[in-house]
Amino acid sequence: MAARDALGTSATDALTTGTADERIRVRARGGEEVTWPRKAARNAGTLKDLMDDAPPEDDVYPVPKIAAWTLDLLGKLSDPDSTRPSVDECSMPQLMELVEGALFLDANRALEHIQRAIAPRLNGQRAHDLCVVLGASSDFDGAEERAEAFAEPAFVPEGYEAPQQLGAASSSAPPVPLRQPSLSAVPATEDAKEAALALVDVATLCELKGVNRFWRALSRRVLCSRLCRGRGHPAPTHLEAITDLDVELLIKAGRPGDTALAGRMLPGLARLHGYGFVVDVAKLCGIWTDRHGDPHGTYTAEGITAIADALRVNCGLTVANLLGNHLDAESAMMLAEVAKQKGISLCGIRRDQTTANFSVDSVLEDMLATGWFRGELKPPDAILLASDLSQAVVTGGLTSIDLSRNQLCGIWIDGNGTQQGNYNAEGINAIADALRVNGALTVTNLLGNQLDAESAMMLAEVAQQKGISLCGIRRDQTTADFTSGEQYKSLGPPDAILLASDLSQAVVTGGLTSIDLSGNELCGIKTEFGELRGTYTAEGIAAIAEALRGNGVLTVANLLGNHLDLESAKMLAEVAQQKGISLCGIQRDQTTSKEQCKSLGPPDAILLASDLSQAVVTGGLTSIDLSRNQLCGIETIFGELRGTYTAEGISAIAEALRGNGALTVANLLDNHLDSESAKMLVQVAKQKGISLCGIRRDQTTADFSDQHILMPTDAVLLASDLSQAVVTGGLTSIDLSKNRLCGIWETERDGQQGTYTAEGITAIADALRVNGALTMLSLAKNRLGEEGTKAICEALEQNKTLKELDISHYGSNYGSNIGGSAGAKHVAKMLGVNSTLTSVDLRGNQLRDEGWGAIFAAICGNKDSEIMSMDAHYENIGLVGGKLIAEALRTTVTGALTEI
Repeated sequence: MAARDALGTSATDALTTGTADERIRVRARGGEEVTWPRKAARNAGTLKDLMDDAPPEDDVYPVPKIAAWTLDLLGKLSDPDSTRPSVDECSMPQLMELVEGALFLDANRALEHIQRAIAPRLNGQRAHDLCVVLGASSDFDGAEERAEAFAEPAFVPEGYEAPQQLGAASSSAPPVPLRQPSLSAVPATEDAKEAALALVDVATLCELKGVNRFWRALSRRVLCSRLCRGRGHPAPTHLEAITDLDVELLIKAGRPGDTALAGRMLPGLARLHGYGFVVDVAKLCGIWTDRHGDPHGTYTAEGITAIADALRVNCGLTVANLLGNHLDAESAMMLAEVAKQKGISLCGIRRDQTTANFSVDSVLEDMLATGWFRGELKPPDAILLASDLSQAVVTGGLTSIDLSRNQLCGIWIDGNGTQQGNYNAEGINAIADALRVNGALTVTNLLGNQLDAESAMMLAEVAQQKGISLCGIRRDQTTADFTSGEQYKSLGPPDAILLASDLSQAVVTGGLTSIDLSGNELCGIKTEFGELRGTYTAEGIAAIAEALRGNGVLTVANLLGNHLDLESAKMLAEVAQQKGISLCGIQRDQTTSKEQCKSLGPPDAILLASDLSQAVVTGGLTSIDLSRNQLCGIETIFGELRGTYTAEGISAIAEALRGNGALTVANLLDNHLDSESAKMLVQVAKQKGISLCGIRRDQTTADFSDQHILMPTDAVLLASDLSQAVVTGGLTSIDLSKNRLCGIWETERDGQQGTYTAEGITAIADALRVNGALTMLSLAKNRLGEEGTKAICEALEQNKTLKELDISHYGSNYGSNIGGSAGAKHVAKMLGVNSTLTSVDLRGNQLRDEGWGAIFAAICGNKDSEIMSMDAHYENIGLVGGKLIAEALRTTVTGALTEI
């Protein structure tokens, strides 16, 4: 343990708490010690970390990888308060050892000083002089290999192998790069050598390639990083990954010709940098797309024609990428003609490539990665793609291509959901012709291209002849998700034809057991601001139904939310029941299903009924939530009911529940049922012991408060649950406050809205007569009115279990919940005979003097009353009311009421 001075401070403490002028001790390789100024140590990340941790017991920080002289010199170079010593006398091996040490210590201040000393020794030297300076010897096979090293473009990455190098020589493993032990007593790592070249100019780096194979590989890496690195991205490792090129550095290095070579060798080249400008090479035809997808400029074919002429005479190029250049059809066909003569890819597809992604997702990924917005592919791009797909020499290894969500037919949907553009089938026809002759492709994805039905059927015909997926479904795939969302934006009827093509082919979807197509526009109808728009067509959905009829594997489909008509829904249900298929995405081992708040309409109800009627599909399903939908065709928009009522879907669900043997919980609240439909459901539910309100059998409390949506027919469903001991036998508390159980409500602007009916609240009252478990009930703020209040109170004259009742209207600015003093008479009558209630909340009901007097008289006159308190605070009780209450209390026969 370190000795402590009189103040209790040890030497160890001083190392971490002393002043910046103090020095620390550092142990180098071999055990030698050197000292560093504390400020210098703080400039070296490795030492700083050691100092921040607990110091060693012997007060010496170990750095065993660095020699003592190196460590001492690095300390002086890192000290910000002293003049840095010169390293001019150091040999190149010594400088390299200093770089190695600076990297290990993370001493950036020292490293930069050393790099500035190395650069002048190398810059401007020719290859043979560099050999001398570096102490390196050649390991090239001969002058030809050295000449190739000098001749290659400056931008080629480390692993590049020129075409003339391929062949016999490439069949064996490449030579192992020679290390350079002469650079240091301890051989410098590649990282150190790379760091040493940080300030060496481009021309000298190109000369370094002629020293030997090791320095050629290292120079390639440094050059590619400096010339081709996109902002925020790692250095490219192969030609196809290069998207950026700094032409200013090439020109200053005397290599302007490399810029022209880049145009031929770099299929992904997107931007040229230099002299403060960035040039988008996509603007080859004078047209370009901004980040918002809007085109700019004036079309000219001059540049693209020149490229076509160059391709005719080029003998080495096999891959080009001209997609996204806003060509016209004539230019695209001209390029395709040349490409087919020469065996060239026009879309950047390498000959060893097995998959290609040209979907909108790839566009966005490219934009995020490179800042270049290619835009969606258009009909001329489709011609280029068709050229590639028709050539076995180009795409003979390609088995999968994703072209989804482009504009291959010239049509797109803008941000407002409006169709834009003019339909052009020229490109998609070319792709269809290419698919006819392609012998390798098994998977394509053409969804979301706004095809017309004719083009979709043409593609389906070809796909079925060739056994090709048109929707991106792989042959080993078991599930497929095409829900409307980020990946797929509302598939339409032509997309349904493509999907049907896939589903009808066992070779394509023979392994597919589940597919989700929910929330799309497969029949051409969509919802905008609560209104249905578009023109209905059953062509696509009929094709899907026919495909399901012949499919022998699929067990789960989800077609909810596609705005089907009733006829299409029934057609699908007929097929599904023949095949044992779920139409609502319900898995066979599923026990619960949540379909609430999905804007499901009557046709969706028919699909749901199909599932619920099949034990093979929903035999394990015990609970389903269908609340807050439009199963009868009615919805609320801005507070108004809209639509046309139809009971066809809800009747089908009722019939399915009648035959279902597993379901115990359903939730059909807030579906704008009519009275007849609600009663029909109740009849079935009571026969089967099913909850219609989502109440589980083990549930003790249920909160339906503050929803402002439950209407009289919902009250009928709630009454069904409350009347069945098998359903709510364990339920002791239910909160139904702040709803519209009697069909009326108020708004500040329009006052009272709706039409009063006591049908639902009367049904709840009837349920209270037979319910033997409920101890707490809240019906606050429901506009019960006198009639509804009377029904509840008459039921509670018989009920022997309810202890807490809330029928208040507290906090509301309008009217009364119980019908004012008229309703108070019924409450008083009930309180005069009830012997189980301990609490009744009547606040905010505007009962006035007469009403409150009657309430207190009833409580005080009932010797069996269990009411313990009554809150009449802030109820504006006048002198008359006060006298009535006082008289009631004076003559009371109950001992329970102790607090007012």
